[in-house]
Amino acid sequence: MKKIIDKALGHKYYAIVVDYMGYDSLSAEIFTSKGAAEKHAKEMQEGRNQYKLHVISFRSRSPLLPEVIKYHVSYAKD
Repeated sequence: MKKIIDKALGHKYYAIVVDYMGYDSLSAEIFTSKGAAEKHAKEMQEGRNQYKLHVISFRSRSPLLPEVIKYHVSYAKD
């Protein structure tokens, strides 16, 4: 059943949206499970109240390889 859904609607992935001072941007990573995305968002949020994080889902008919995108904005602690 999952193969039929993936073929018709695409593979499901998760990403983290960073809301920083009214500007939204995507985190540099994508995830194949909601739990992994939420865990990473929680780790990113620890000790940082200047931005909000939201986990979103999206689908792609082409399989994606979750990887870090080069040249992304870093929200690391200073």
